[in-house]
Amino acid sequence: MGRILKNYVDFDKKKTRIALEMGTSLEGRIQGYDIILKCHVVGMKLDDYIIIKIPKQIFVKNFQQAPPDGNSFIGKFTNSGTIFGFTSIVMGSVTEPDILLILSYPFDVKEKKLRAHQRVECFLPAKLSIAKAIMDGHITDLSKGGCKYSLRTDKLLKSGVVLDLESIKLSFLMPGISSGVSIYGDIKKITRDKEMVEFGIQFMDVPPDIEEMISEFIESYED
Repeated sequence: MGRILKNYVDFDKKKTRIALEMGTSLEGRIQGYDIILKCHVVGMKLDDYIIIKIPKQIFVKNFQQAPPDGNSFIGKFTNSGTIFGFTSIVMGSVTEPDILLILSYPFDVKEKKLRAHQRVECFLPAKLSIAKAIMDGHITDLSKGGCKYSLRTDKLLKSGVVLDLESIKLSFLMPGISSGVSIYGDIKKITRDKEMVEFGIQFMDVPPDIEEMISEFIESYED
């Protein structure tokens, strides 16, 4: 059981170098097995293969024998605020003294940036103050760092405001909070059509007590 299975699989896949380092924790699923493995990288040869270590108790509980060479391995890991997803092929295994899988170097790599702040969808009535005009609309998603604000296009046209990426003030109520909340921010993105205008707003200098209120609101939505 301690030998390396050397029936390596030939395949023609475009490989992409990714930020995978020794000690990196990752999750993955092997083709044919209904379990998500939590493991970490213990070795590699750049552009050739990686070696991952699986906890022995997990292996004993879920595998009667080493997974067959040639099965696919779908994995993911996080590095510097980015989630990397990838595919590998099982090339071999070791079961003594540790449980190790030799995987082909990752291919079919996908990346997804993580947000700096958790964001939740919502529908909060809010007033937008911009260029001496005050308009009624709604916050449609919210985080500690910013929000998406939506208002009807006809309201914007009636206000006479010429849109630009500029500073604004947003005033709104949150459930369970008796006093109103006012936050200053900068417009970072504008999208519009005949019906609606949406602003991507980044908050500026949010007071700690208001930031805590927003955090509690977000946590209540997640629950």
